[in-house]
Amino acid sequence: MGRPKKENPLVVLAVRVEPREADRAAELALGLTLPQSALLRLALRIGLDELERQGAPDQSPQSPKRATKRGVLAALRELAPEHGGLVPLPVLRHRFVDAHGLDAALLALEEQFVVDLKVANDPSQINKSQAIRRGESWLFWVVLRDQVEPAKPRRAASLPERIEQRMPSMVDDRLGLIPLPKLVQSFVDEGCTVAEIHRAILSLESVELRPESGMGRLSKGDAALCPREGEGVPLSWARIR
Repeated sequence: MGRPKKENPLVVLAVRVEPREADRAAELALGLTLPQSALLRLALRIGLDELERQGAPDQSPQSPKRATKRGVLAALRELAPEHGGLVPLPVLRHRFVDAHGLDAALLALEEQFVVDLKVANDPSQINKSQAIRRGESWLFWVVLRDQVEPAKPRRAASLPERIEQRMPSMVDDRLGLIPLPKLVQSFVDEGCTVAEIHRAILSLESVELRPESGMGRLSKGDAALCPREGEGVPLSWARIR
C-alpha cells in the first residue's frame, strides 16, 4: 500500500469555512473547485480580521489630532463659515483626539479674548459629555471674537473724490478730454445737485478745466450743466493733469 496522501492543513482549515449558498453559486460560476473556493474565503477572512485588528484607516477629510491653541483657531476659522459663525462644540471635537486638551485650549483662548464660549439655551437638548461645564451652565457654542465684533465703518468718499475716481472712465478717446456736461449729468442722476457738483469740480487741483473752443456749440441744456469761470464762461472740458 502507498503512503496516505498528506492533506494541506490550510485546505483542511479552509474547507471548514462554510460558504453561503449565494457565495458558493458564484464560485461555481467562476469554475472554482471546493478547495480553491474555500482557500479564497479563508484568505478573505484573514484579511478582514487583520483590518479589524489594526483598525480601519480614518476616512474623514481631517484626521483627529491633538488640540493646540493654534490648531483650534485654524479649525474654528474653517468651520465658522459653515455654521454661521456659531460652531457647535461637538463638531469641533471631531477634529481632535484629546477632549481635555481641547477644553483647556478653548478656555485659554477665551481668557485671551480670542473666542467666546456660549451656553446652551436648553441643556436638556444637548449631549452634556460634548459640552464644557461652568457652574450650573453648559458651554456648547464657540464664536471667534473677530467675527462678531462690528466692523469699523468705512469713511464714505467725498463728492470731489468720487468725481476724481470717475473721470478716467469718461475721457473722450479722440480728444483726450472729459466732457463736463456728461460727467455732471452722471452725478445728477445719482441725486446730487448741479451746484454742489460744480463746487466739487472747481475745487479739484488734479484737473485742468477748459471752455468750449467754438462759439455756440453748446446746447442750452449742456451749458447749464457746465461750471463757470470768473467771467461766467462755461467750462465744458476737463483734462487730467
